[in-house]
Amino acid sequence: TMGFAVSNGLVLALSFKYGYSKKLRLRDYLALALLIMSLMAWYITDDAVYTLAIVIFIDAIGGALTIIKSYQDPGTETISMWLLSLLSGILAAVAVGQWNAALLAFPLFIMYQTSAVTLAILLGKRRRLRQRSAP
Repeated sequence: TMGFAVSNGLVLALSFKYGYSKKLRLRDYLALALLIMSLMAWYITDDAVYTLAIVIFIDAIGGALTIIKSYQDPGTETISMWLLSLLSGILAAVAVGQWNAALLAFPLFIMYQTSAVTLAILLGKRRRLRQRSAP
């Protein structure tokens, strides 16, 4: 989890300098508003499971935007990085060692999200190849 926090923070910092786009869309503003509301809810809660659900929701907001971007412009993401993230989610789930929904929630979410981004990259590349080969 700390690795994800550090890597996401690094991506955020680098995005201010080398960002994908200088133009924000309505979906970006909506995601930012949801993120801020979720962070406020996270701040006021004192329940670990509730906090975990909020963290997953916050991550899902960014993940949804990444999935869209990865499909629309697959060259902006590297499959190898997302496959390594998928592997880390799998290893984290195995490391839990027992069936406990609260402990497995985040690793399973990471597995789902990284698989979705990887699939979006592959489908985006496939779409681009079809567009190039179309008469």
